[in-house]
Amino acid sequence: MPSLTDRLMGRQQNPTTAAQRMAAATGMNGTDMSKMCCPKLSWKQRAYGFGACLAVGVLLDFIAWVELMKKNTAEFAVIYTIGNLVVLVGSLFFAGPRKQCQNMFAKKRRLATVVYFTMMLATLLVAVLSGVPPGARLPLVVLCMVLQVLAMIWYSLSYIPFGRDLAKKCCKKCVPTADDSV
Repeated sequence: MPSLTDRLMGRQQNPTTAAQRMAAATGMNGTDMSKMCCPKLSWKQRAYGFGACLAVGVLLDFIAWVELMKKNTAEFAVIYTIGNLVVLVGSLFFAGPRKQCQNMFAKKRRLATVVYFTMMLATLLVAVLSGVPPGARLPLVVLCMVLQVLAMIWYSLSYIPFGRDLAKKCCKKCVPTADDSV
């Protein structure tokens, strides 16, 4: 660790992180390195990247549903979760990893994001853990998957102006309440 005198005098310190060592070795600062590692993409290239991830994710989800119809619960859960992760990675093409994570964990999206990832994990665990009764496995996996989809819909609606408000109004009209019967 550098001494206080070294710090005050501005003497060169040995880089401690891999990124600092790489920057020192190449003579590039962090901005130059990010351009080297992640070149700027045009909107067209970003759209292609997102579209490719979306297509692969949807294909994996389709394959997962085929496995579910064959009652291969573990295969369904694994393939379905990988498909959803691939679609999620595709969204990084538009915002970038840091900005996407900031958006996902913003106050208005945090709950939906946590529920989404929790249900993804629960889907996998219910499908592969041996302690789950065989007769309960399929209904529990489907329940986790439905909650996962609902969390993603709620998350997505947060990007549409008044999307969540509109969804709440539609649900209130579609679901009768005790007040409606009077």
